[in-house]
Amino acid sequence: MHRRIIQKAERSPKSYQQKEEMLSDKESEKVIGSADTSFQRQTVHDEREKALAKPARLLAELSEEERKSAYERYEQLRPCLEYGVSQAEVARREGISLKNIQRWVGRYRREGLVGLARRQRSDAGKRRGIPDECVGLIEGLALQRPKRSAASIHRQVEVIAKSQGWPSLSYGRVYAIIAEMDPELVMLAHEGSRQYQEKY
Repeated sequence: MHRRIIQKAERSPKSYQQKEEMLSDKESEKVIGSADTSFQRQTVHDEREKALAKPARLLAELSEEERKSAYERYEQLRPCLEYGVSQAEVARREGISLKNIQRWVGRYRREGLVGLARRQRSDAGKRRGIPDECVGLIEGLALQRPKRSAASIHRQVEVIAKSQGWPSLSYGRVYAIIAEMDPELVMLAHEGSRQYQEKY
């Protein structure tokens, strides 16, 4: 009996040592897991800070007209952004399509205020091989009052393009440039500020 007690006592330190090692391994896993989670949280936080900082820098690069349009759109979206009014209700009140409201809200959440600025195509005219002066001419004619048809604008542009040595433009190209113009700007030019304010 004494021998069994001695043998049990001799085995005990080893058993305790194994338990301590197992506990130590589990604690290490917890520490490592906690460190990984903290790193992931810090990474997400850093990415969020970068995303929030980027619009603030870009806002200063916008033109006065672009900043004005961003502020105007923010005021239109404010009820749903700050007071919980539904996007559908804002669209109804402002007379703007729900699709546009949803697009603006998405841009604001991704990019901040700078995302609400009216965007102009950087490749407008250039990808078609048309001189910038020709594109400007088409847009200027499209804003004239009374409103002119695309066919009438195309005929005049063809005459001027020939005299300036610009490449000949098809009706489809002229129509595409007109179609890409900001519809709000076109409405303001053709119908006046009163109708524009009533709609926008």
